[in-house]
Amino acid sequence: MHWVLEKAIDVEVGTIDILTRELEAWKQPYDIVQFVPFSHELYPQVDRSQPLFPLGTTSLVRLSQAEGWQPGAFLNDDFDQTVWSRELSDFTLNQGTFSPLAYAVMTEDKMFIRPTSPINSFGGQIVSRDCFDAWRESAYELPTNGYDAVTPETIVALAPVQQIHSEYRVFVVGGKPITASRYRFHGVPMHRNADFNNEVLQAAFAVCDRWLPHRNCVLDFADTEGGMRLIEINCLNCSGFYRVDMRKLVTEFILEMKLNIWQ
Repeated sequence: MHWVLEKAIDVEVGTIDILTRELEAWKQPYDIVQFVPFSHELYPQVDRSQPLFPLGTTSLVRLSQAEGWQPGAFLNDDFDQTVWSRELSDFTLNQGTFSPLAYAVMTEDKMFIRPTSPINSFGGQIVSRDCFDAWRESAYELPTNGYDAVTPETIVALAPVQQIHSEYRVFVVGGKPITASRYRFHGVPMHRNADFNNEVLQAAFAVCDRWLPHRNCVLDFADTEGGMRLIEINCLNCSGFYRVDMRKLVTEFILEMKLNIWQ
C-alpha cells in the first residue's frame, strides 16, 4: 500500500518528518503531495493504479472518494452526527437539535453550532442570538474546497454552550484506542500527549465497546463537570495528530493493514 501524505498536515511543524520516519522504519512507500492552487489536481501526481491510502485535508479525502482510491479513506455515512449521536447518546456532550441551516432556530442567547457532516463545511463555533441571521448569511459565502459548500440545506446541530476544561483526541485503530493527545486546555490550544490519562482512555474504551462508525477512526472528548463526554467522531484520514505517539499509531495501523480486515 502506498501512503499519500498531503503537505498541509504539517501545520504543527515536524509532523511529516515524524510520520515519514516511522513509515521508512516499516519500509512503507509514500508520496508527499499538495494541491495545485484552485484545482483538484495533485502535485506531484501519484500512480492511481496502486493501492493508495490518503492522509491530509478533507479535500484529499473527497478526491480519493471521487477517484475511487483503494483502500482509500475510511469515511462513510455513519460518521454523520445524526447517526453517531443516536448510537452513542449516553456519551455525547451536545445532543442539541438538527435542522437545515435555513430553518435553524436559536433558543438561547448563545449556542454552539456545527455541521453534522463529518466533512465540515465550516468549523464548529459559538454564535449569539443577536447576530445569528447575519452570521448565517455570511456562512453561505464561505470559500469551499469545491465539494462542500454551505447552503440553506446544510444540516447543522445547535446545542447549548457548555463549560469545558480540556479537550482530547484519541486515535482508534482496529476497534481499540491506541494513542491520545490533549489539544486544548480551557479554550487555549495546548498540545500534550495523553496516553497515560486513564479517564480519557476509559471513556474511549467505553465508546469502542458500544459502537463505532468504523474500526479506524478518531474520537474527541471534553473533560466537563459531568466527566468525559464525546464531542465528535472524525475520519482518521483527515484528522490532526497533535501530540499522539506516532510510533504507536503507525505500528498498530500497519498491523491492521496487514490483516486487511477493514474492507
